[in-house]
Amino acid sequence: MTKKTYYDVLQVSQNADPEVIKAAYRSLAQRFHPDKNPGNPDAEQYFKVINRAYEVLSDPVKREGYDATLKDADENQENQADYASYTKKTTAAPEANPPDGPSGGSPYAASKQKNNSSVPRPWIRAWARFIDYVVCGLIVGFAIGVLNGAGAISYDTYLSLTNPLLFSMLNVFVWAIAEPNVLRLFGTTPGKALFKIKLSHQPNENLSKVDLGILYQRSMAVWLKGIGIGFPLVSMITQLVGYRNLKSHGETSWDRDYGFTVSHGRVGYVRGGLATIVILFAIVLNSFGTKDYAKEIAAQQSQQPSTGGYSANAEQPGRNLFAERVEGLIKRAEQGDVDAQVDLAMMYAKGEIAPVNLGAAFYWFETAALTGQKNAQVSLGWAYMSDFLGLAPNYQLAMWWNRKAADQGFGRGSENIGLLYGNGWGVPVNYFEAASWYKKAIAQGADSGQAQFELGRLYEDGRGVQRNLHEAANLYRVVVEKYGDSEFASVAKTRLDSVQNLRNSIEEGTRTKARLSDKDRQSCLELVASEEQWKCFQ
Repeated sequence: MTKKTYYDVLQVSQNADPEVIKAAYRSLAQRFHPDKNPGNPDAEQYFKVINRAYEVLSDPVKREGYDATLKDADENQENQADYASYTKKTTAAPEANPPDGPSGGSPYAASKQKNNSSVPRPWIRAWARFIDYVVCGLIVGFAIGVLNGAGAISYDTYLSLTNPLLFSMLNVFVWAIAEPNVLRLFGTTPGKALFKIKLSHQPNENLSKVDLGILYQRSMAVWLKGIGIGFPLVSMITQLVGYRNLKSHGETSWDRDYGFTVSHGRVGYVRGGLATIVILFAIVLNSFGTKDYAKEIAAQQSQQPSTGGYSANAEQPGRNLFAERVEGLIKRAEQGDVDAQVDLAMMYAKGEIAPVNLGAAFYWFETAALTGQKNAQVSLGWAYMSDFLGLAPNYQLAMWWNRKAADQGFGRGSENIGLLYGNGWGVPVNYFEAASWYKKAIAQGADSGQAQFELGRLYEDGRGVQRNLHEAANLYRVVVEKYGDSEFASVAKTRLDSVQNLRNSIEEGTRTKARLSDKDRQSCLELVASEEQWKCFQ
């Protein structure tokens, strides 16, 4: 039987132009793509052959070498050489005689192993590698803990190595170094074994016999091109590119470049269940690890310089009362003490425990707020209205959390809602609503002075309420006398003086006009609202 060439695979002549080859490839690739032929093993295999043929014939250098191989085969009066003879000189290619199209009696269907498929499965491969990283991470984490316990590394080094981002990047690199040795020893990895993924080297070479340098080259290519050295944003981009290439071409660049092939076996319910357990375990473990790291950082950085750094040893002479207070707060917060959670959040937000940690502050504020703690609810409401905690503005959430607090009779919640209506944040400007909420905040005992100041402005300008300089002056006076240390006191003092001077000038003018009746005198005062008080002195 005459063996077919790459030109036969793409159904073009040997002197076809590159444009003709490209058009033929696109047509066949769309026709035999696995996604369009589910459950058809011949289509899956033929799709790979099409990709291999196009890879060679679309590259001028590779095509020239391949044509030379065909010419040598003709001169030696051998059967027409197929793609396998060429790949011995370049890269891997399926050693089979591709038919004109998939059919039940093709050589591919006969040679395929039962329950083994070469169809690309990006998600299965991704989860398998994730499990490999989990196993490696457990070993690396244990090793770091042992080194720290033995005093082989300093505590600062220990904290650096257990930083979630740095640990993730370290773990990915360590696995890139370890994976080739694991493959040489066992022929697989934990993740590949669990998901029945088989990695083999061209031509069907046992991994134990593969040159270790080739395995390292593949592993480092995965580390760099596939996982982006473990850095979050870069890793996301490289994985998306790898996913697209695997779906489009049926193989990854690191497998193609170094002559490896990947096949998949059927993953049963038992293996799927076990994989799910491992993945959930890894997620929970990461959550606890991140929380423990935050605790370590908080306690370590809460030390005064004279303490010589933090140590987990409770008997360390350098430990101080502040560190003990922090540890006590953390313990109580984890036990559900909402007041401790709020105190801890404020300390993180102000940088009293460590360099400002807004993520930790938000976590504890939200934890307390969800249990109904009104201070935490207002803090979250304010955070969504301002740059407090570094959150993006979200006035709907701000309104929601402040209403939660206001409904519990907390004046600061009502005060914040007044600000939302008065400034048109997330709602149409409504001075009447703003004034109503400021009045409610004052009645509920709001203690910042802002509700009194803002309501005074509304009375002074006559927005949402009837203009009343006397009421405005009284509210400004409360801010100055009762909340003198607030940020509004100085502005309130200026406005109070302005309002009093205006009232005094009007009253002085009316007193000099004895002919004015009491009614006229009151009308004169009311002219202030239209800024026409000069009429009083005519």
